[in-house]
Amino acid sequence: MMNRRHCLQRLGTAGLGSAWPVIAGMPAPERLATWVDGKAAAERHSERAHSLAPEDAFHLAKLIPEFRFETFVRGQSNAAAWEACQRIAGDPASAHGALYLQGGQGLGKSHLMNAIGYQVLAQNPRAKVRFVHSERFAFELRQLREAGQPGQIETGLDQYRNLDLLLFDDPGFLSNKPSAQSVFAHVFQTLLERGKTLVFSDERFMAMVPGINHRLRDLFSQSVEISVAAPDLETRLAILRHRAAWWKIELPEGVAMDLATSCPTNVRELEGALRRLMAESRYVGIPIDPRMARRVLRDFSPLANAVT
Repeated sequence: MMNRRHCLQRLGTAGLGSAWPVIAGMPAPERLATWVDGKAAAERHSERAHSLAPEDAFHLAKLIPEFRFETFVRGQSNAAAWEACQRIAGDPASAHGALYLQGGQGLGKSHLMNAIGYQVLAQNPRAKVRFVHSERFAFELRQLREAGQPGQIETGLDQYRNLDLLLFDDPGFLSNKPSAQSVFAHVFQTLLERGKTLVFSDERFMAMVPGINHRLRDLFSQSVEISVAAPDLETRLAILRHRAAWWKIELPEGVAMDLATSCPTNVRELEGALRRLMAESRYVGIPIDPRMARRVLRDFSPLANAVT
């Protein structure tokens, strides 16, 4: 795994183009656009992309509205990933290649991928961007095959081969799915040959995922790989303060410190605890304080009994 300085040197001032040779290959299901059938649907998607307002383009790409760069808290644990994603979003035309973000659950990988898509579409609503999850890809590929209509798979895959930016979550789900891996590799190769950009995120690097064929493993090995680590205490506190300001809630420093100390590895759980406090404060009409936090979070693992 490369360190931050090496990664950014490989990215170069021109983006990702000089860092990534041509390689091959192809979020949660609720985030993925429905795979529409047939050539007419693919063409309809392309036509819409050329006339969309930014808000409509965001919806079509299946991006999460809250996940933008301005809502992401940068710290030492995610600085290299943040800079690489900023570079792609700032100049997607020259950033062709593949970036692979690795890290545990709830550390901001999906947030960063969404942020790239939002910035690209804000600058150019006509850009063809999509955020997808490997589980949804495999499911819809199976649907296309079961339909049994000649050429339907090819026309369905055109929606991916014609993208400018593919944001692909959890490629490790394709483990032990040789047919899906083969199609994935073909789409991936096509996008790279066309000078497009791909961003992946997973808990493991593909070299550590079993059940991946040699071709796909070799192709992923050519990606720029950056790890996202668990945030340190200072970053966790910054996240809580940022979210509290964003959600317009008063968060006592003592409660913030207790939350940050008690949830060291998962930002999603940290934010979930803060959401509970926010809901209780707003709906019951009481301020957030240590006593209220103890009561509300007593059954919220891993924060149970953590607030003093």
